[in-house]
Amino acid sequence: MKNIDGHEDVSLGNVKVQLLDTIQDSSLL
Repeated sequence: MKNIDGHEDVSLGNVKVQLLDTIQDSSLL
């Protein structure tokens, strides 16, 4: 269970980073 929770946390963190990158790209446009 700990491993699954850890993977979920990491995936959520990656999604947040991707969203931030997308926002920065859109702001540049």
